[in-house]
Amino acid sequence: MAEWSLERSPWSSALPLEERTNWALKMVEKYRPEGVLFTGVWGCQFDPQYARYIGDAIKKEFGIPYMMNILEDVPVEIGKDGRYQMKGNTRTRLEGFIEMLRARRRER
Repeated sequence: MAEWSLERSPWSSALPLEERTNWALKMVEKYRPEGVLFTGVWGCQFDPQYARYIGDAIKKEFGIPYMMNILEDVPVEIGKDGRYQMKGNTRTRLEGFIEMLRARRRER
């Protein structure tokens, strides 16, 4: 499993970007999402560029929006009630993306 993850996983850096892009396009064609969310880790210099390239290909091919979410550190914090909750900036961006998707749905 580890070998597959490092060498054959669609997100493995061992695969050419075009192959990863083609995989993502096939998944969008198969599942027909209303939008795509990419999540990357701050400090990984490739995540944003790859997501932008793949996201642009998805938008061009299918006309659906995407969002790149960079996790700067741990994306949750402990709230006043002692429960874990999503950090404010991440939550706000995701809520905005979801609202945009809902607005697109209403326009159809």
